Amino acid sequence: MRRPRLLFVVPVIGALASFGVLTGAGAQEVPTLAAPLTIQKVVSGPVPAGTTFTVTLTCPEGNIDSGTHESEDGLSEATVTFNAAGNALGDNVFGFVGEGTCTVHETATGGATTVSYACVGDFNEDEEELPPTKDDVSAAGLEATTPCGTVGAGGVQVFIEEEEQVATVTVTNVFVAPAAEAVVVAPAFTG
Repeated sequence: MRRPRLLFVVPVIGALASFGVLTGAGAQEVPTLAAPLTIQKVVSGPVPAGTTFTVTLTCPEGNIDSGTHESEDGLSEATVTFNAAGNALGDNVFGFVGEGTCTVHETATGGATTVSYACVGDFNEDEEELPPTKDDVSAAGLEATTPCGTVGAGGVQVFIEEEEQVATVTVTNVFVAPAAEAVVVAPAFTG
């Protein structure tokens, strides 16, 4: 069975983006992001002190929420920087102002030996089970149950289709300790 597609309606998104929760007197409004995408970092091995990593989110449709909630226009690119421990040095959760296909790719690897990507997500719908990824079902004309697409050396695709969807992309960097240098021992000659 085909999952019905919900289209992003920009005026509704603006209203959703403005909606917030007030907790207590004088509390500030917290904006709600449509289709939140979290980018996180995992590092393994001896990471040199001061190393940083940059992960770029690219959406050719220009549908990344700019965060101002004052415009219907979105951004086509956003970045997040992580420190050597894998902690984000700024916002690492992004919302969207419309549908599109986005790519998450690490553009500064910090000299890691290997970089890999993983994506988990859900459209947050209560429907019968469908095949797990968009790639698996495209030939059958069905819709996927996860917004995660192709994962490869060039990053991971995320399909932005529903306001209620959620996704998390994890970028893992592995560092290998340098091999110990061989010690050459000169033979001692005795006379």
